[in-house]
Formats: sequence, structure tokens, C-alpha cells
Amino acid sequence: MHPRLLKPLDRRRSMAKPFRSIPIDRRIAFDQWLTSDKNPYFARSLVNRVWANFMGRGIINPVDDTRATNPASNEDLIAALSKDFVDHHYDVDYLSAPS
Repeated sequence: MHPRLLKPLDRRRSMAKPFRSIPIDRRIAFDQWLTSDKNPYFARSLVNRVWANFMGRGIINPVDDTRATNPASNEDLIAALSKDFVDHHYDVDYLSAPS
């Protein structure tokens, strides 16, 4: 339901393929979408949450607001950390381990 208009949303406008049309396990499809190059928010969000866990404040604040219109306090830092996280195959242990 649309929150303001209180009527059902049109499903045809969705850009995503329905899971029924994907011939693989839904968990695999979700994993592929989550770690896709077309989804830049996952790596930034996780890096920001780990940073906030250790430093008490995220590079992007509030921590759960990683949309494009909410800029990071240090864009170069979060971009470098996100790239490093992706380069290490989304390994959270690597991200949070001391060097």
C-alpha cells in the first residue's frame, strides 16, 4: 500500500525481476544482487557500521542512512574502505581485524 495515497502500488513499475523467473536458489540470487557492482550501498553501509562500532560515530551519520543524498564526512575514506572490503570478497573479519 502507498503510505500517503492508501492504495495498492502498481507492481509493473518495479525494475527487479520477480524471484519466480530466476532458476536458481533465492539465497544465491539475493547474494548475487547484494554483492553486485550495481549495488554500491551494501559495502558502504557495512563499512560505515563497522567504523561506527569501533569509533562511536559513523563516517556517514546517522549510521543507517547511507542514501546518496546524505554525504559522508570523509568521502575518500569511506570509498577506500569500501573498495578494500570488496577487494577482500566482503570478509568482515578482515575489515575488523587489527593490521
